[in-house]
Amino acid sequence: MTLPLNPILGGADLVTDLVGHGITIDKLGKIQNKLSSVLNLTQLAAGASILNIGVSIAGFAYMGFKLHQIQNALDNVQKSLEAGFNRVEKRLDNLSGQLVYLHLLVEGYELFE
Repeated sequence: MTLPLNPILGGADLVTDLVGHGITIDKLGKIQNKLSSVLNLTQLAAGASILNIGVSIAGFAYMGFKLHQIQNALDNVQKSLEAGFNRVEKRLDNLSGQLVYLHLLVEGYELFE
């Protein structure tokens, strides 16, 4: 490769240009390294966000499962209460019938006196 050199100033200009380009290339290399580290941090942050979303999904799924269990337990309590009230109602109906019978007996007894 041949470079035209000015015998007086051309060589100095060429050296200055080469040194300038070398400094620019070095600066570009440093910028590339910084951008690479920024990209790595961005990828790390994206990974953390995805992990956070995964944890949130798992948490909501677990909460849904627990809420379903609570709903089932409440349904069982409601059925038990209804069955208990039905038994009490039947007993009250029996007692009411017995009280009516006793009342009629007392009234009938009073009529014969």
